[in-house]
Amino acid sequence: YSTSLVNKYIFYAILGMLFLLMAGAKISGEDLIKNYNTEQEIEMDSSCKILFWILLLISLPFYLTIMFQYIKLVYVAGYNAIYETNTNVLVESLAMWFIPSCFGLIYSYRNTKIKYIILLLVMCPVAGYLYVGSRSRPIAILISLVYLWHNGVKKFTKGQFALFLL
Repeated sequence: YSTSLVNKYIFYAILGMLFLLMAGAKISGEDLIKNYNTEQEIEMDSSCKILFWILLLISLPFYLTIMFQYIKLVYVAGYNAIYETNTNVLVESLAMWFIPSCFGLIYSYRNTKIKYIILLLVMCPVAGYLYVGSRSRPIAILISLVYLWHNGVKKFTKGQFALFLL
């Protein structure tokens, strides 16, 4: 199978899982939240933190490999070189969990200052993608980050939203 075909399958599988999880959350609604006690919440929260840290530690080397490969290609051969080369499907599949694991950690550590360190970790790929000439990935990451921050960490004021639009 070609790399692009495998990537499409992976993308649609993740998209399908996302919609399945969203539907489950919508169906369960508030009844699920009311039935938890604080011990269950703490246990679930720590389990999520462990899972997201494992995903981050697994995906980080692969993500950095791809990012540095892109930066080197752009520096040596220009922006078109990225689109003319193929990377390993396994490496891409493992690297794609970097941003979601960072988002999960930001949400898990929403009440601590660790979220700012993880936020800085998310901004590095945004800067890297902007350097190599990509615009859609960094914009998608930033929009997702603003959505996560507004709904999961701290609500933005109207003035802050106006600042983001500029």
